[in-house]
Amino acid sequence: MNKIKSHSEDKINVIYIIGKFGIGGIETLIYKIAKNLDRRFFYPTIIALNDYEDRTIESQIILSLKKDGIETLKLSGSIKNNRLRKILFIRKNLERKKNIVIHTNSDIINSILATWKTKIPMINTYHLPIGFGKKDRIVYKLFMKNKFKIVAVSEAVKVGISKNIGIEKSKIEVIYNGIEIEKFNSNSNVNLTNNNNVTKLLSIGRLDKQKGFIFALEALKYVNLKNIEYDIAGDGPLKKELEQFVFNNDLEKQVHFLGSISNDNVPHLLWTADVFIMPSLYEGFGISLIEAMAAGKPLILSSIDPFYEVLGYYDALQFSNGFAITKFGIIFEVGNYQALANAINWMIENREKWPEFSKNSYERAKDFDISKTVLKYQMIYTKSLLKNE
Repeated sequence: MNKIKSHSEDKINVIYIIGKFGIGGIETLIYKIAKNLDRRFFYPTIIALNDYEDRTIESQIILSLKKDGIETLKLSGSIKNNRLRKILFIRKNLERKKNIVIHTNSDIINSILATWKTKIPMINTYHLPIGFGKKDRIVYKLFMKNKFKIVAVSEAVKVGISKNIGIEKSKIEVIYNGIEIEKFNSNSNVNLTNNNNVTKLLSIGRLDKQKGFIFALEALKYVNLKNIEYDIAGDGPLKKELEQFVFNNDLEKQVHFLGSISNDNVPHLLWTADVFIMPSLYEGFGISLIEAMAAGKPLILSSIDPFYEVLGYYDALQFSNGFAITKFGIIFEVGNYQALANAINWMIENREKWPEFSKNSYERAKDFDISKTVLKYQMIYTKSLLKNE
């Protein structure tokens, strides 16, 4: 490829390839990694291959990334951009750089084809343990096995992709997702003295089946609604269905759909809540969970392996009435709305435990500071480049 001199020429050029400049968990993680790279040795560029549906949010994200010294490149057009156009766009922008390492998270095929017959090292991070089929196994065996460094965001994901794709566990490195811990810390992080005695519940996530919000709404039918408010931040395909459920069950006074929330507004949203609920049916890790812990929130979580892993629980918990009490709050039986209702009632009736849950959540969140995540990725970028020279 042509080598044109630039201010990044003497550094490792890390190219992140994403779908859109949006506010999803994967995108947010990439922004944070890129922002916190050691700029003495690494120069980050983020390439997005489609427009984000909310152009205002897209513009805000791009502006914020540029202020952080991150190069942003976007292929304009609808989500129907054809593969050839995407491949040519990636390849054109790679030709301007040298010392390149590519980091993908989902758009694997386009990246493979754009780097055909080159020795550019590639890293792919898997974020979920399920959702893979025959196509993924073929792509790995034919194109990824000898060219990609494979990363999983948790041990649960490592087990899942090893089983479903056929990747040897010894070839998978686990790197936990990280956040900027201090961004979420506040002296007033928990509403322990709520004057009107209203318990403010909060969930953050995409409104789809995976996140399990319908179980949280079902659970509200079995709790005392007099002193409860439940805010749900996020957007997605199930929004209308969830709103209809709220209307049909006369929950409009208690449940508020906040829509998409920018990353910069998440800390304040967490500070104004009392208890964080994450009723997911499955996850790979859970960025929102770590953010809630960093904000010192008591937790109500579904009983899925990645949540146990984040909390550091590796032994069986003692469940009663469908839930178990932990140092951080409560874990309830996944997909069981009655168990979740019992957990909410217990949490409200035991407010004196909140300070303990809050303290433990914050202390555990420190284990997932973004600096630790970035350091591990920097080591992979460097080793991958040296290996291919």
